Amino acid sequence: MSRISLVSDVWFGALFQDGSYQAQSNLKFLTVLKEPCHELAEAHPKDIPPMLPKILNTIRMIMVNSEFYNNKERLTGILRKVGFLSVKPAHRLLIVICCDTVG
Repeated sequence: MSRISLVSDVWFGALFQDGSYQAQSNLKFLTVLKEPCHELAEAHPKDIPPMLPKILNTIRMIMVNSEFYNNKERLTGILRKVGFLSVKPAHRLLIVICCDTVG
């Protein structure tokens, strides 16, 4: 085996391990949001406001403790997704109301 291929194998191996570590870390922290976000997506619009403090505190915990979700770009992505989930039930209700009045 040549020295160059040995170095590239070591470099790619380290890169893969680092990526694997990052993926495991992200999964550990984002799994905490799975249940509250699922509940948010299925909630009635009137039930959403009391759910938000718990979700926002969970996001804050992720921001403080995660190695990889502690920057503006990653947090913006999470908050955007939570915002979308909080609008989704109202959108569903609006479609039902509109369909009932048209039909």
